[in-house]
Amino acid sequence: MVSYVFVRRVKNVVAGIILAVALFFFLFPIYWMVSTAFKVKAEFWSYPPIYIPTVLTLNNFLEGFELGGLESLKHSLIVASCNTVVCVILGSLAAYAIARYRIGGDNLAFWILSNRMLPPIAFVIPLFLWFRTLKLLDTYPALILAYCTFNLPFATWLLIGFFE
Repeated sequence: MVSYVFVRRVKNVVAGIILAVALFFFLFPIYWMVSTAFKVKAEFWSYPPIYIPTVLTLNNFLEGFELGGLESLKHSLIVASCNTVVCVILGSLAAYAIARYRIGGDNLAFWILSNRMLPPIAFVIPLFLWFRTLKLLDTYPALILAYCTFNLPFATWLLIGFFE
């Protein structure tokens, strides 16, 4: 008769193998991205692929910075920080009013969250036409407003739970 301890050990070994395979499956793309960043161009275009780089180089990062990487990072930081500030301020004001004074009844919070479920592609043409009319195309305010359109409902819904 098989003992309980043996069955438990087999279950632990099988669970460990399943977890190891899942861990490899999820972490391998991250490893591949990092290792490819340090490879020379001949190594990341080679077939069959080279899994461990033979020569480590930082030229890929230098090329990225020369091609405008720092400028793009600056733009992303400006837009993201402004979007965060606007969403937190407006979201906290709306969430406080909804949580404290029950504005909109019990269904307003769910309606706000359901706005987050709308496909963003449905807003692209109206936003483009609106920004073109206001002469805001290719500007920071247009991008910040577009991101706030999509992030403000989630920020409000998240802060409602905090204020309750």
